[in-house]
Amino acid sequence: MKIIVTDPNSKRYDLTSIVKDNIQLSSSIDNITAQMEFELAYNYREDMPYHTIDLDEGAYFVELYDNMETLIFQGIIPKISVNSKAPKFTAYDPAFYISRISEIFQFDNLEADKCIKKMLNEFDMPVGTIEPCSVKIDEYYYKESIADIIKKIIETIKEDSEENWYFYFADNAFHFAKRNSDKYLDGKIQPKEYKISIGDGFVNIFNFIKDPNYSVSFENMRNSVIVVDGDDEKMNKVDTARDEENIKKYGLLQHMVKQEKNNQDKSAKKGREKTKSNKTDKTDKKEDKKNNKKAEKTRVKTSKRNKARGKK
Repeated sequence: MKIIVTDPNSKRYDLTSIVKDNIQLSSSIDNITAQMEFELAYNYREDMPYHTIDLDEGAYFVELYDNMETLIFQGIIPKISVNSKAPKFTAYDPAFYISRISEIFQFDNLEADKCIKKMLNEFDMPVGTIEPCSVKIDEYYYKESIADIIKKIIETIKEDSEENWYFYFADNAFHFAKRNSDKYLDGKIQPKEYKISIGDGFVNIFNFIKDPNYSVSFENMRNSVIVVDGDDEKMNKVDTARDEENIKKYGLLQHMVKQEKNNQDKSAKKGREKTKSNKTDKTDKKEDKKNNKKAEKTRVKTSKRNKARGKK
């Protein structure tokens, strides 16, 4: 392994000789940002060795190579943890930046790949291979990071087309592609050949892999559901839901569920409250009618007395 660190002034340091062998890399096809952690061998009594990484000066970048000088990881170091044992460095690949940039984006029925390009170009991010995707995005994004928006776009693609896509950083650029597993199923790419030496020749090991096995079943399918309530002595059917098309295709596969007691009590209580409310409304209307009649009689009597006084 080989570790090279570049400081804010573009000066490069080879830290391979003082890096512990417990380097940790974590990445996932479902996560946009990859992470790396490494520690330096350190003697806190002598304050040795001295390391050149000082985040007060700016952003430092790290590169990790394997024994064949192949670049495995490259990223920024945003965090240093120091204890009595050794300084520990946490690094993220450049997707760190798009997970820290929030912006407003409005996509009006725009293809997913064009949405990705638009966001990357907006902030002058290096664009690599962006494969075309026919799924269209019609969404308004507000106060969300570019990384979160890309994750949602990938989820939308999955929902609309059942295709699996991923976004990643490699070779100094961001890429957006359909997963190889889906491409194998589509017949667009073929698995690589892996050959081993046997005797005087080479043999493709895939020729010795057994045929894959799989199973299809509708044993746990239900296409009719009956809802009942009551007790163990007597049950009453409350409701039924049936999928007639599915029944024609697979036959009747019926399941029975008991209505929760809380739901029964709530329904009964709601019914009592409604009945009580109706009775109260009727009583109030009768009282109002009775009072109106009394008021009308009083008004008539008062009017007659006033007329009689006028004649006198």
